Amino acid sequence: MKILIVKFRTNDLDPSYGKQVEFSSKNVQEFFEFKNTEEYITFVYNDYNFKPSLDKKI
Repeated sequence: MKILIVKFRTNDLDPSYGKQVEFSSKNVQEFFEFKNTEEYITFVYNDYNFKPSLDKKI
């Protein structure tokens, strides 16, 4: 298991701004241990605060 700790800037935490966080390609290659110059990856976003409405049919 790995953990990446980064220091956020003030505007990264302001709710009126976007939530884009950028990493250098070197950091990404080292963290994910990419060996090739090109890799295909899939990111999955899970909203753990999501609560379905009781009056909607899913």
